[in-house]
Amino acid sequence: MSGPDIKRPTGPKLQQNMTDNNETEDSNTTLSRLKALLKNTVFLGFCFALSLALAAFNGFLVFFVDFFEQKGFDRTSVVWLYSGMNIVSTIFRFVPGLIAQSPKIPKLAIPAMYAFLGCISLSLLPFMTSYSLNAVVIALYGIALGGVVTVISITTLELVGEKTYPTGLGIVLAASGIANTAGAPIAGYFRDISGSYTYSVLSGAGATLLASFIFTWAMIYQRRHGDDPRSRFNMEIDVQARRKSRRRSSILPWRKSVDLGFAL
Repeated sequence: MSGPDIKRPTGPKLQQNMTDNNETEDSNTTLSRLKALLKNTVFLGFCFALSLALAAFNGFLVFFVDFFEQKGFDRTSVVWLYSGMNIVSTIFRFVPGLIAQSPKIPKLAIPAMYAFLGCISLSLLPFMTSYSLNAVVIALYGIALGGVVTVISITTLELVGEKTYPTGLGIVLAASGIANTAGAPIAGYFRDISGSYTYSVLSGAGATLLASFIFTWAMIYQRRHGDDPRSRFNMEIDVQARRKSRRRSSILPWRKSVDLGFAL
């Protein structure tokens, strides 16, 4: 006797079933990665601090021209200030990448440093009177702005790893976008109730100072709770390198040779 005939999908139906299964697996993987990131205290602290810093920086740019015109500068001088700030910001954006190459410097220390520099520049701006002093302080602001923006991708990759990087970057950009939509209206509210942009700028300084503290707290928390000081991205690179070679060399001056082998 022969058993009952079992009809198996063939052709387009089989291909459709395989596609549906792959889509289900991808959605489950994305959801699990999202849940893991939302439980990552260090990553959430980084997102919150970065959102505060970017909201403060971008909020000031909204009323940049009005702020300096209120201080008595003409439109042409303000345009030169804005252009100089952008030039300095562009030039100094390569510095965070160079600093991040050092294994002795925690990656979260970089945005903490630039956020604190932004706090200093925003705190000084309302009290600068001469054009030259305003130019120097706004140059510091440009350095801080460029540094914070540059480390978004670097620090996110270091915290979450290569596999989870797209999901992590999406969370960072979403949080920053939400904060940016609230930053400018809050600064405008301080302008409306005080009649001056001084409190708006000082509120931005307070936000960047808080962001610097949160970056520092996240860095300390990461070290005290037993996390490996190496980044997840570097750990993934090490694992891949072990499969290919036992040793590798580096062009970096502080990494002459790194042994990637291990005794069996």
